[in-house]
Amino acid sequence: MRCAELNLPSTYYCGDECAQAHWPKHKVYHKEQKDWQKDAREGTMPEHDRSTLEAQERVAEKTGCEYSKHFAAALALMAEDDNHGAAKAWRKIIKERPAQPLPHWNLATVLKRSSRFVEAAPMYLKAMELHEDGTEDWADAAASAFDLLMLERCDEMPKPE
Repeated sequence: MRCAELNLPSTYYCGDECAQAHWPKHKVYHKEQKDWQKDAREGTMPEHDRSTLEAQERVAEKTGCEYSKHFAAALALMAEDDNHGAAKAWRKIIKERPAQPLPHWNLATVLKRSSRFVEAAPMYLKAMELHEDGTEDWADAAASAFDLLMLERCDEMPKPE
């Protein structure tokens, strides 16, 4: 019930007993979301999103490239903290250009912001795979995936070699 009020991904239980038994762990999830939202409002993340968006909008305007326009629109959704809309936009961009690492990275970031860690980790791994080995971007993607795969929520996920 509270998840829906906060516009978080729903959590389903077989009954009240299971929900109450899981509450201590689920409460941590709610705290993480609250902390993240506070950081998003007060921290540097929105400023970074806006500056990245402005740079991409200039590229799209200068080149007239449809891909750049879609990329800028997806960044705008991220800057507005519309994680659901941004995730849809990044998925569409990935279908359009699956070999580009940045859309995978950005989708992973949006999923992580939504605490959808199990979905985000493979996207970071895909971004890592698409970046040139040993580059800073490759290392950032690898580290981000590793951070998520170390979480208890991701225990059941297959781990890369």
